[in-house]
Amino acid sequence: VDASDRVRETVAAFRDEKRSRQPLAAKSAGCVFRNAAGQPAGLLIDQAGLKGYRHGDAEVSGVHANYIVNAGDATCADVRHVVEHVRSEVKRVHGVDLQLEIRLWL
Repeated sequence: VDASDRVRETVAAFRDEKRSRQPLAAKSAGCVFRNAAGQPAGLLIDQAGLKGYRHGDAEVSGVHANYIVNAGDATCADVRHVVEHVRSEVKRVHGVDLQLEIRLWL
């Protein structure tokens, strides 16, 4: 096996790992919150029991909790509600103020 084959294998392994841990097939804006307090935001959200939390068609992904996915016809109001609920619950459970990674315009 030459070096180029090893590089291809490594890239394929990283790609497969990413696909298994992120909802890449779902409609989303990517990661919603910045990592905080030295911990991944997704882990804090997951530990707060919020995977699958849904308002309208906006839902905290069951694959990666730092993604809010559109499960159908989510509105901006649906997404904002989920964002605020997640921030509130993570603050209540962990005492951490999550900061947005994305920008919301309104």
